[in-house]
Amino acid sequence: MTYPHGQAGPAPTYHFDPNQVPDEYKEDTFAAAPPGWYTAEICEAEWRATKAGGMGINLQWRILGPRFANKRVFHWINVENDNQQAQGIGRGELLRVTAALFGQPTGFSDPAQLCNRQVEIRISKEHDSYQDEEVNRVKEVRALRQQQQPVPPHPQGPPQGYQQAPPQGHPAAPAPQAPAPQQGYQQPAPAPQDQPQAQPAQQQGYYQPPQQPAPQGPPPATHFHDDDIPFEGGPQSAPAGG
Repeated sequence: MTYPHGQAGPAPTYHFDPNQVPDEYKEDTFAAAPPGWYTAEICEAEWRATKAGGMGINLQWRILGPRFANKRVFHWINVENDNQQAQGIGRGELLRVTAALFGQPTGFSDPAQLCNRQVEIRISKEHDSYQDEEVNRVKEVRALRQQQQPVPPHPQGPPQGYQQAPPQGHPAAPAPQAPAPQQGYQQPAPAPQDQPQAQPAQQQGYYQPPQQPAPQGPPPATHFHDDDIPFEGGPQSAPAGG
């Protein structure tokens, strides 16, 4: 290597490491990006007159991520045109751009007011017949969505031991109590009634059979059959001393 003064010196050396290239710079920013949503901001904006005597605004969007960082996407919007339909479409498009940038449709005169405000743009990938190549076109602009915190899962039920407070003005209902464990069967006591004095309780282990009623003889006869009348001529016992 020759220095400006003609003195020779050692050639500089450099080792290129592709692993040190950030991911956002690894994509080809000259090629058209895949269709989809990207975070972007306007880096250049200017009013331009058309050859037909109209007026429009030329925007340059710079993609910030998540891929194709620093890629430029051009966006032309008509604001004055002899064709009323084209003019109406362009003005409506610019209205939605300002609504995404400022939070609501906003008027402006200086295009620099649109720059350096992050939003999200949806781009398409189309073939430009004039340039004979694939190009990106801005199809939609929306406000940058904030990262939402994950919602914790709702528990299936109240934690153990939790008791919900009663509504104000209403007494709390008594908490149900678990029945006490039974220790053998206990016959419930009868209700008090006007009954004679109960018999004394039997001794434990002694069985007293129930008392049977005394047998009763046949009822006295009130009618005699012929066979039951004694025969007068029958033998009789002799009187004593006879």
